[in-house]
This record gives sequence, structure tokens and C-alpha cells, in this order.
Amino acid sequence: MNGIHDMGGMHGFGSITVEPNEPVFHARWESRVLALALSPTLGAVRRRVAASGRKQIECLPPADYLRTSYYEKWLEMLIATSIESGAVTPEEIGPGTILPPPARLPPAPAADIAPPRIATFTPGDRVRAKSLHPTYHTRMPRYVRGRVGIIAAHHGTAIFDDSRARGAGDALQPLYTVRFTAQELWGPQGHPADTIHVELWEDHLEPA
Repeated sequence: MNGIHDMGGMHGFGSITVEPNEPVFHARWESRVLALALSPTLGAVRRRVAASGRKQIECLPPADYLRTSYYEKWLEMLIATSIESGAVTPEEIGPGTILPPPARLPPAPAADIAPPRIATFTPGDRVRAKSLHPTYHTRMPRYVRGRVGIIAAHHGTAIFDDSRARGAGDALQPLYTVRFTAQELWGPQGHPADTIHVELWEDHLEPA
């Protein structure tokens, strides 16, 4: 899925404004959104529709994605996943009250009991991010596709977000941190000392 959320390397959005002495939260409601996102209850709700809430954030209309702040995006994700999972209805969101009868959660998806895949890559291996442009949600940023990097770390087996987000199961597989140089991603204008670390699953990668 290619969209406005995948902004790495795009031009025309101006420079990044750095706020001196930036506070952890700019308003009290932001801390409440973070608490909700980390709560076990809403975590269980999100697991019914996706391994993470990134898919819901990427479904925001482009104008809304650019307009909203970081925690506003998280709030929109929490609302979307709660409705999609059946935990609440759209009519309950506005007034903030539960309508009778209370919504009943559908059963959680069955755990993926397939044996874990053996990792193909180890730290230090050169890999290439596959040049894929799927129409569904993917956690592989557009700006790394087709680029060569180095495996910086192997994190064991993890739920494959690309699969869970489209209802195709957990598809447990090795998860890596891949280090790309800025010049590999952005060309000569990239600073030669800068690197970007991206977490990618095995299905995203091929030997380089």
C-alpha cells in the first residue's frame, strides 16, 4: 500500500521544526491516549483486527493524515480498531456512552501454531528489500524497497503484520533490524555518516 503515510524521501513538505525543550506531552489528553493504547484491554481489542494499529492509521484520508498530530493519529487508530473489532459501535463513540445491549466482542483469532521458521539471515548479512508494491497494508516502507542494507539484529520470531492486517493469520516468521546508509536510500544528497535502521520481516528480504 503506497500512500501519504509513507513520506520517507518525499519533497515539498518543508523543513522539520525542532521544538526546544519539547515536553513529553503537549496536553493532558495525549497522556490519556498513550495510556489507552498501552492498556491490556484495548491491546486485546486491537489483536482481534491487526497485530498493530498501523493499518488503521494508514487508512486516514491524506488531508487528515497531514493535519493530525502524532497522538491524534493514535486516537483515530483506537477508535477505528474498537469499531472494527465490535467492541463499540459508531453511535457510541460520539456521546461516549455504551448503548444497551452492550457490544459483545467476537472471539479472538486462533493462535498460529505453525512451527517457527528458521532464520535465513544473521547479523552482518547483506540483504535487499524486495521491490514490492502490494495493494494491502505492509510494514515495509516504500523508500527501502529495492535498496541494499545490512542485518543489524535478529529479533526471533514475530507475528507478520502484513498477513494479520489482511486477515490471513499470524504467519509467524523471523524479524530483523536492517541498517541502510542514507546515501543508499536518498542518493548523493544523503549524509555519508547517517544510517537508517528499519525493522523488516523475512518475507520482505532477499539476499543481496
